[in-house]
Amino acid sequence: MRNQVAAGSNAAAGPRKLYELMGEQVDSSAKAAKEEEDDEQSKASALRKKKRENKRAANEAGQPLSSAAAAPVSVPAAASAPNEESELDKKIRNLAKKLKAIDLLKEEQAKGKKLEANQLDKLKTHGALLEEMEALKALK
Repeated sequence: MRNQVAAGSNAAAGPRKLYELMGEQVDSSAKAAKEEEDDEQSKASALRKKKRENKRAANEAGQPLSSAAAAPVSVPAAASAPNEESELDKKIRNLAKKLKAIDLLKEEQAKGKKLEANQLDKLKTHGALLEEMEALKALK
């Protein structure tokens, strides 16, 4: 009987003890995970530090960091021609956008709306923008 009573009293205290043990296991596993994370951070930190040191050493020695950075890239003439056209088209589209905004301002002014000073300045650039647009279209 004594064993049963002892077992019964331990049974009542057993779940608490069990949770305490589980808590310690959880705490220890959390500590292990944190230590692993710290190790990973320190490895990454060490790697970044090593890269910085190598970079500094290369700069002090006057050496390029990589062979790709040292080799100039040559662009064939055929490849640069589409870029020039696209730049020209881009400028034309930009001028068209500005001219459209000016036309909208003129319409608002015609309806009797009072325009701000910067809007009036924009209206004054209409002629110059038209001339520039004509010149760019002639180049195209």
